[in-house]
Amino acid sequence: MIEETNLLSQLQEILHWKKSKKFYCEKLDITEGYLEELLKELKNQTKPTMKEETTEKTTRVNEEKGTIESTLEVSFDPQSVEELAKLHKIDLTKYKISNYWSKLKSNGKFTSSVFATLKRLDSDLASQKDILLKELKGNSPKCQFIYSNNRDGNLAYEINIPDVHFGKMSWNEESGEDYDLKIAEQRYKDAISELLSNVSHKSIERFIFPIGNDMINIDNRRNETFAGTPQDSDSRFFKIVKTVKRILIQAIDALSTIAPVDVVVISGNHDTETMFMIGEMLDAYYHNNEKVNIDNSPKQRKYYKYGVTGFQYTHGNEEKHHELGLIFATEESQLWASTKFRICKLGHFHKNKKTEYVSVDEHQGFQVQILPSLSGSDAWHKSKGYMSKKQAKGFLYHKEKGQIGEFTYSV
Repeated sequence: MIEETNLLSQLQEILHWKKSKKFYCEKLDITEGYLEELLKELKNQTKPTMKEETTEKTTRVNEEKGTIESTLEVSFDPQSVEELAKLHKIDLTKYKISNYWSKLKSNGKFTSSVFATLKRLDSDLASQKDILLKELKGNSPKCQFIYSNNRDGNLAYEINIPDVHFGKMSWNEESGEDYDLKIAEQRYKDAISELLSNVSHKSIERFIFPIGNDMINIDNRRNETFAGTPQDSDSRFFKIVKTVKRILIQAIDALSTIAPVDVVVISGNHDTETMFMIGEMLDAYYHNNEKVNIDNSPKQRKYYKYGVTGFQYTHGNEEKHHELGLIFATEESQLWASTKFRICKLGHFHKNKKTEYVSVDEHQGFQVQILPSLSGSDAWHKSKGYMSKKQAKGFLYHKEKGQIGEFTYSV
């Protein structure tokens, strides 16, 4: 016991030399295993209760980046995240300790440092998802139609407006046009209003209303896309999300006064996680409305059937376009077999284009349609020369004849 006490004392005196374990073993003439035991004993002897006073050295909070850097001098080496959070006064409900380290000083104390980051919105919402959706469903209004039951509607009207990029900022002197959150909202509402004016409301049996497809320009509060690409943003992320949610509810409510609405949420490469969140909010909000159906499954490609027409919806940035028909037939073989017309509808490319493909014979063909965008061109698109017409499309479908009409709104 005397020998162990002497070794502990000797070890404590030379630890500040910051040498290798092999050096300490040779100096004290002990094995590495015994050294580990001595180090553990030293740690137990010096570790105080959590109430022990600590000396705060530095704390730097960056609200813009959502980070906290804190350094303290303590008389023990904290190991668990909970210990670190208490010592550095980090709220673990709001922040995540992403990195921490400690250093033994010559006075026998430790310098403890932590780096904490604000939890991302999607992670925070994920932890509160059940509470959030339960609250939304509880407040979901029970809606009744105001239109007459004496309807002769036998057509489906698809209003498809991809790539609006709410929140994108463009400056006329730099990109040739102005575009911001207010302009995007006005264009979107004007497009729906004009596309509705082109058809007889009594002829509409139901609406097909795809949303998403880069409806929002950014996917987090750092003004980045899902992949982390920085974007010129007109407003704060939270304001953009609230604006888009409000606009979509207004649009769906307006359409539902005419006919039932089938909402198809399509993932984009800019707003992958954000549109899924909005889709969940819409699904909860219309929980008690039997005339509004929200398809917010996490699948990249969504499918829909109306009469003899089968629809495939995808953003289009991942797949080879000439393979979409085979993907359609493989993923939804029954839908493919039970339809005469198949249309693959894409966004992403901000232009209007149709391509006809035929596999085996004319009855097995399909069409790939790239839809135009209402979005303004930002500085990056202008520098690359990517300029396109600002348009939105509406398509009229008959159950037996397929597509019988197409309408265009142009800015």
